[in-house]
Amino acid sequence: ATIERLGKLATEEAYSVLLHAGDIAYTGGMPCVWDEFFANMDAATSRVPYMVAVGNHEHFHNFSGFRTRFAMPGAGSVTENLWYSFDFGGVHVAAFSTEHDLAPQAEWLKQDLQRAVANRAQVPWIVVMFHKPLYCSTNDYYDCEVGAKKISGYMEQTLQDAAVDLVLTGHLHNYERSWPVFKGSVDVKSYAGAKAPVHVVIGMAGDVEGLTDRWMSAPDWRATKDARLGFAMLTFQNASAMDFEYVLSDTGEVADSFTLTK
Repeated sequence: ATIERLGKLATEEAYSVLLHAGDIAYTGGMPCVWDEFFANMDAATSRVPYMVAVGNHEHFHNFSGFRTRFAMPGAGSVTENLWYSFDFGGVHVAAFSTEHDLAPQAEWLKQDLQRAVANRAQVPWIVVMFHKPLYCSTNDYYDCEVGAKKISGYMEQTLQDAAVDLVLTGHLHNYERSWPVFKGSVDVKSYAGAKAPVHVVIGMAGDVEGLTDRWMSAPDWRATKDARLGFAMLTFQNASAMDFEYVLSDTGEVADSFTLTK
């Protein structure tokens, strides 16, 4: 349902670029599945840029399917798509790999976001995309406690220092959005004039394992959660307002939304 609706919306010119935060084709190690997936995605990807981050399900054959089947811009030509950034209109998007050594990527991300901050008069929004989340409360101890803390140790201060607006992740097969949060602390439960990044898990677009609707006790930073098939639509209204919608794939209904202002 997600692929069909994304294709329909692309033909209607309802969006301009498609982001995918990893776990792309679920090949199970069979390269031919990539071809089937791309054929299914053609209605969307033949019309808009398809920008991807690598996930754990791309690991087969040393990530060769991911490394060779995409051509991400900037540093992507050197890193074989594993980390890179680009500007699209008024938005700077940086992507990195949670499946590879974070140390060199952390230095790259710091320098990349410093340049983005210096260019903010021309490109006011900064979005960072990666696969495994820095914030999640799915009942998954390793990913939401151990793994998240590892990513935080390398990346969270850099995201805060650059005043990153939005962090998009996947891996957990559900939807979860945070309040503006840094190091687990929330100053104000509001998206007006946010002083820290907003983190959204958008792992609900579809997978081979099913959606996950098991949760830990609600942490203070969690604004809402859900586990229905869907995707996110981001609309950057101007330099100071962005609308976010969680759209259900089956019906097109907006299940959740917020507006981030600065």
